[in-house]
Amino acid sequence: MWRFSGFLAVLGRLVCAPAKKPTPLRERVQALCAASEYLEQLAPQLVREFYDFQFQFSETVHFFNQYAQQRGMSLATLRQRLEQAQLQYFLEIFREAKRGGEFGAAFLEKRLHIGYIHNEINLPMKWYLGSYALYAELLKKYLLENAEIEPLLAQEAFAAILSVFLYDIQAVSDSFIVMLMRDLGVDTAQIRVDSATKDLTDHFGEVRRIFGSAIRETVQTGAQLERASQELSETATQTKLAVSQIASAIDQVARVTAHQAQQTAHTTESVRQLTAGIQEIAAGAQSQAQSVQRALLVIGRVGENIRKTSEHVAEMGRQSSQISEMIEVINQIAFQTHLLALNAAIEAARAGEAGRGFAVVAKEVQQLAERSAQSAKDVGRIVAEIQNVVSAAVQSMQTSVEQFEQELVAAVQQVQEVVVQYQSVAQNMGANAAVVRDAVEEVASASEQTSAATQQVSASTQQMAAQVEQVAQWAAQLRETANTLKDNLRYFKVAHAPQAVAA
Repeated sequence: MWRFSGFLAVLGRLVCAPAKKPTPLRERVQALCAASEYLEQLAPQLVREFYDFQFQFSETVHFFNQYAQQRGMSLATLRQRLEQAQLQYFLEIFREAKRGGEFGAAFLEKRLHIGYIHNEINLPMKWYLGSYALYAELLKKYLLENAEIEPLLAQEAFAAILSVFLYDIQAVSDSFIVMLMRDLGVDTAQIRVDSATKDLTDHFGEVRRIFGSAIRETVQTGAQLERASQELSETATQTKLAVSQIASAIDQVARVTAHQAQQTAHTTESVRQLTAGIQEIAAGAQSQAQSVQRALLVIGRVGENIRKTSEHVAEMGRQSSQISEMIEVINQIAFQTHLLALNAAIEAARAGEAGRGFAVVAKEVQQLAERSAQSAKDVGRIVAEIQNVVSAAVQSMQTSVEQFEQELVAAVQQVQEVVVQYQSVAQNMGANAAVVRDAVEEVASASEQTSAATQQVSASTQQMAAQVEQVAQWAAQLRETANTLKDNLRYFKVAHAPQAVAA
């Protein structure tokens, strides 16, 4: 429970009922009870004038307007609530006096809550304290300067209200101070109040000493933190440079290894292609040898066919001679037919009119015989030409066949010799290519192992670089924190620690 000393504790024991030995304080509370009816009627007007005065200042209006916007209400609504709360506060003074004037824990808790609320909304403390002067002026106006109230009673009531105001001022001020301690991080529960006449504010000297010691230690820690961050940053920079150099060297080795692997791959591919080419050459040579054998067989068949063709052509010559004989027979038949037609024409002429039809037939037969004779001559001439061509063709084919056979046999023999040479060279090249392929595969395997090792080292280096970069970031953050701490501590003046005062 909050306890306060001095006049407030004495005032808290006053009551409105008469005492055997009345004291000035009791008489003031009694006077407050006597004037309460008039003051309760006066309270709404007094509160209105109180806020009329407050809202004359732009700074005050701005503060309350911001508060109203944060709560989602209009300024007029906020003023109504403020006037209602202030009216209840003013009336509570008279209600407490009527209850006996204890002004104890319950009344005090309300005053402390007001101080807490004012601290939460950041109401300047000077505004709150200054408002009591305005209250005093308004009470003086309506209480001391009112001719309807007996002057001595008015003075006693006025003094009682001022005493309550002082009570409130101390309570709210203590609340501000305690909230300030808590905002600064002071665990007020750890401060022991071992006297009924003291409270937390009486230990403010101890709090100052604790804060001074903490600030000095914080300043020292900040300086050490700044030096450590600087050293850490320098170390991280040097390590980063070393890692960068290592990474550069590894990268160069990796490029050389990659180039070597690429060249090895090209060489392997070339050897593979060469081996494939050699195999193709060997296969081609074997195929050529087989082709030569097949060519010899084909040549034999071609020669045989040419000879058969020559025989057929000769047979055509012989058959052409038979055609000539047939044509001679046809010529004779045509000559005889011509003579018969001529005789028939003569006989028809002798017959006169009766043989005219027969004369026409004889004429046509004569013309047919002439055409047959002419056709036989043409056919004979063509057959003679064919016989000449066939004879020349037979002679030419025999000569060509003999020459073709001689030249082709010679060419085939040369091709066979070349094929044998190709096969021998292909076998030698195949053996050499196998040796080269084995050597290249060994080089490629070594290059792959080197490349894998380089990649592992490069990955480790990259991880190390990332860690160093993270350390550098931590150092920068640490330095920034130290600078922020240093900037914040500039508001504190570090002095020697004050001596602790016994509670």
